[in-house]
Amino acid sequence: AAAAIAGAAEAAQKQQDQKRVLVIHSTRRDSLISEAADRVLTQHLASAFGPRLDYYAEFIDPTRFPDADYERFSAYIRDRYPQLKPDLVVAVEDAAFGFVARYRETLFAGTPVVFFTRDADASRLPNSTG
Repeated sequence: AAAAIAGAAEAAQKQQDQKRVLVIHSTRRDSLISEAADRVLTQHLASAFGPRLDYYAEFIDPTRFPDADYERFSAYIRDRYPQLKPDLVVAVEDAAFGFVARYRETLFAGTPVVFFTRDADASRLPNSTG
C-alpha cells in the first residue's frame, strides 16, 4: 500500500511539473513557415524542459476555418482541448496573433503569450512578449 501511495504521489508531482505549450500557427501544417517554426520551437523548448514538455500545435488553415472572426477555430480549440490549461501560448504570424488577442480571455485567460507578427503596429497583449 505504501508503494502504491508513493507511486501515486510521484505521478502527481510529475504531472504538475509538465509544461504545456500551445502553439497556434497562422498557416497550414505543411507551409514552410509552420514547419520551420515548429522545428525551432520544439528544439528550444525541449532543451529547456526535456520530457517535461507537452507540445501542442494547431493551425489556422484558411480552408478549414475561413471565417475572419475565427469563431469556428475557437470552437475547434475549445472542443479539442476542453481541460487544457497551457503554461504558455505561442502565436505564429498575424492570424494566430489576432486569434489569441480575440479569444485569450475565454480560452486561456491569464496564460502568458509569446507572439511573432509582421505587423509593426500590433499592440502588445498583457503578460506577453513579441
